[in-house]
Amino acid sequence: MPYTKTSALLFALAIAIGLVACGGSSNETVTTGSTASKGEIPTLVVRNEEPVNGVETLEFSAGEQVEFKVDSNTKTELHVHGYEIEKEIPAGKATTISFPAELEGIYDIEVHPAEEQIAELRVNP
Repeated sequence: MPYTKTSALLFALAIAIGLVACGGSSNETVTTGSTASKGEIPTLVVRNEEPVNGVETLEFSAGEQVEFKVDSNTKTELHVHGYEIEKEIPAGKATTISFPAELEGIYDIEVHPAEEQIAELRVNP
């Protein structure tokens, strides 16, 4: 059977459901890039420079568009390590971050100046 984006999405969804059913960590959510591209953009909620839901995992395939929002109650700066993306996040306004997933690997996403990790970006081959 040929590999398709639909089968990859179904596989990722099955894994996510399995993690929830098996009592996966409440501090980790898995969001695939394919899901995000269909209008469900994940939002990282930050309060006082700390992630409300713990360090979340954002997962995309190489070549996809990475897209997520950051909602912070204080003005902060977002830093995506590896990609060296830095963006000001205003207080009280969800800000969309978007860039092509060109570098495969696992990268920290932090807020500064606290240097607090709020997410892990995984870019798969």
